[in-house]
Amino acid sequence: MNATSGFRTCQEEFACNDDGFFTFTSTEQKRVEDLVNEQVRRYSSKSNEAPVLNRQIHIDYVTKSLREVGKGYTGLDASRTWMCFWGLHSLNILGAVSSHQQKAEIIAFLKACQHPDGGYGGEVQGDNKVFGHTLQLIKILVD
Repeated sequence: MNATSGFRTCQEEFACNDDGFFTFTSTEQKRVEDLVNEQVRRYSSKSNEAPVLNRQIHIDYVTKSLREVGKGYTGLDASRTWMCFWGLHSLNILGAVSSHQQKAEIIAFLKACQHPDGGYGGEVQGDNKVFGHTLQLIKILVD
């Protein structure tokens, strides 16, 4: 790993440490770290060649994902509030400004996730026993 890299995942002190207990998850984490390190090395050795971020394509993808969950993600319905947070966070990082209509749709969705007994679920009519969903909604409102 390259300790001089600005990417935290490329620094040795932040590398995955499974303490010798190999799991599918730790193996995949190490594989992804290796792939990222390879790309960082590739571009850091060529100062003229930098990766291009197709900002508008990313903005369009995230905006669409805020409206609907793709077929491959239907198993994540209970995580819709989390996905909403990460989508809004991504748009913020990309410097995209949400329209009034988009904000109204998100607020309506989040209101629909409120459980009649209090708290919020991760989806419409979801279980309110997961405190993290309520915290995520607070974070969305603060941002």
